[in-house]
Amino acid sequence: MRPLLVGVAAALAVALPAALFAAVLDAVVDGDLPNPVTVPLALVVLAGAVVGGWAVRRQGAGPVHAALAGAVALALVAGLVLLRRAAADDDLAPALVPAQAALGALLALAGWAPAAPARPD
Repeated sequence: MRPLLVGVAAALAVALPAALFAAVLDAVVDGDLPNPVTVPLALVVLAGAVVGGWAVRRQGAGPVHAALAGAVALALVAGLVLLRRAAADDDLAPALVPAQAALGALLALAGWAPAAPARPD
């Protein structure tokens, strides 16, 4: 259980600030966020799942823990996005949560995967 919690915490430590920053920008800026701002923030959120998978591996746990950590972290971020949209009476996309969870699991597995061994020269 500890590796899972460490992985979720590591993923949220990276993903949550970017998601919150995007939410603040969305509330302040009229209309949609400009593309040059949204793409880097989205990449940082997704990178959080990779970091979570890496943290699980550092704890010595298997790929299932990594996938769960990434899925939980990105599902929590997506849930917060839905709550913000509901509070602002924006259109909701409930399919965002399972889609983000699946993507988080895959990205966390990429973070968990061992690096290729160095080839001898």
